[in-house]
Amino acid sequence: MPLSQTPEAEATANQSPATIGTLFSGAPRYRAVTPWGPIEASAMTFVAAFGPSMLAIPVVVLLGTMGLAGEIKQMSLASPVVLGVMMATQLLSIVLLWALAGRANMRPDTLQFRLPPLSIPGCIVAGLLIVVLTGLLEWGMHHVVGFDPFKETNVLSEGLRSQYWWGTLLVAVVLAPIWEELAFRGFWLTALAKTRLGIVGGGLMTNVVWTLMHLQYSPAGMASVFLAGLLLTWIMWRTSSIRACIVAHAIVNGVSVAFLAAMAPAT
Repeated sequence: MPLSQTPEAEATANQSPATIGTLFSGAPRYRAVTPWGPIEASAMTFVAAFGPSMLAIPVVVLLGTMGLAGEIKQMSLASPVVLGVMMATQLLSIVLLWALAGRANMRPDTLQFRLPPLSIPGCIVAGLLIVVLTGLLEWGMHHVVGFDPFKETNVLSEGLRSQYWWGTLLVAVVLAPIWEELAFRGFWLTALAKTRLGIVGGGLMTNVVWTLMHLQYSPAGMASVFLAGLLLTWIMWRTSSIRACIVAHAIVNGVSVAFLAAMAPAT
């Protein structure tokens, strides 16, 4: 069932400033308004999420004919070729989502930045909350099922230890949070949340697909990703601020990258 508010509560939530307290008290600020229907928005989200990668295939083939096949096959972020392809696909996803959200001049509603955004301190608190809760989950899984976070992030570790460490940071901490949040907690979620699915059903659907995008992880790693997605959806529901989700996501990825750089064993 959709989470609903009385008109008075909704008006109060929409007029109140978005502070740290918005995360934990008062009426949720979220309101799903978009010209996109759920089916067409779902299709366009898949186009924006996976289309750039499909377009990259002929580029990769071309690069392979230029003697770079071995470097591409390794799929290492220590490779400038791989980094360049990843950056290009992420940027194209961002451009596509931004363009699609502009339908009927309703981009601020569709992407959830119509209201004043959550303050930067609030975004930091939101990000650290996700870091703590997912960290506790991963710590528990490490002791129960032997979850090894380093084994699943070799690609990142290689990139961080290369001369192209800055590109790895750009891909993981800047571009990934922007395009993933615009797509899954912004564009697509807004279209689903305005239906009978509401923010709960829409959030679960978008989070399942977002988690499946991380199939390179073990089941334990994907459980951590799923929890992070639930928390990001909760942040969106409380704040109606895409900035809050992007910054919180960037903080989570940044802490993960810093942890890998400091603690990952050399290979």
